[in-house]
Amino acid sequence: MTKIVYAPFPYLDKDNSKNRPLLVLAENENLKYPTVIVAYITTQKNEQPLETDFILDQTNKFFKETGLQKDSVIRLHKLGCIQKSSIKWEIGTLPSSATLEIKSKLKKLFNL
Repeated sequence: MTKIVYAPFPYLDKDNSKNRPLLVLAENENLKYPTVIVAYITTQKNEQPLETDFILDQTNKFFKETGLQKDSVIRLHKLGCIQKSSIKWEIGTLPSSATLEIKSKLKKLFNL
């Protein structure tokens, strides 16, 4: 299972961040300041989803496990690295089946 957390996400075009739901992709505990690589989650849907978008809507049988309140999109092309200590709380989780699809999309994104 993959965690969904609530934490500040750094913006590229601004000098600030905004607290929001994020998907934890990787954690590194072996550093002086442990870091987490996260993917951006938004409720804003494109008319035509991108290849790197993972749709989470209330028709998903696992939607309640995510802890999200509204239909959402995980934007796998919008990644960030945050300090683990900045995580406010854990919202929910994604099941292994969804995680496998996300891994497949990330492989395409990074040409692996």
